[in-house]
Amino acid sequence: MGQKVIPLVERILPRVDMSGGPDACWPWTGGRDRDGYGTVSLGSRTNHTRTSTKAHRLMYQLVIGEIPSGFHVCHRCDNPPCCNPRHLFAASPADNMADMVAKGRSLTDELNPARQEPGKFKGRNFVPAERRARGESHGSAKLTEKMVRSIRERSRNGESQSEIARSLGIDHSTVGRIVRGQIWAHVA
Repeated sequence: MGQKVIPLVERILPRVDMSGGPDACWPWTGGRDRDGYGTVSLGSRTNHTRTSTKAHRLMYQLVIGEIPSGFHVCHRCDNPPCCNPRHLFAASPADNMADMVAKGRSLTDELNPARQEPGKFKGRNFVPAERRARGESHGSAKLTEKMVRSIRERSRNGESQSEIARSLGIDHSTVGRIVRGQIWAHVA
């Protein structure tokens, strides 16, 4: 008796966070590779057909259609875990490279910190700080700027970080880092 075969759509959609609405990034909540792209295992372990593919490529195929042979599926948002089909487009390898250079992620870009300090950045591509999604515009954000201001205010008023964290369903260390300005520093 073999395992139950689950349709691909039923496997993918529960792992895509669409809570931000139709225009927001829809981050993949399942496993990711070292570059931050969502990964999905396909095939069977028992008959040795198991392979791994990128979640955004599968979403593109499910919603938009077939990916032309030899083409990449790129992100308009430059957010690797994003699976929102509105943010995805098929591009030739040359177009993909041109997009990377235009967005300042090329290692040949003289202004790219990864080129200025080789070995400092682990990922293949580096997105400059001013172009990175941060705060509530980041696809994985669980907090809003209003919540961050409230956390800081509650802490100033003497409420413990553990109480604040419990009430918001986040880890107390996150509250501590917000209070100290280590994260969400852009929020006054």
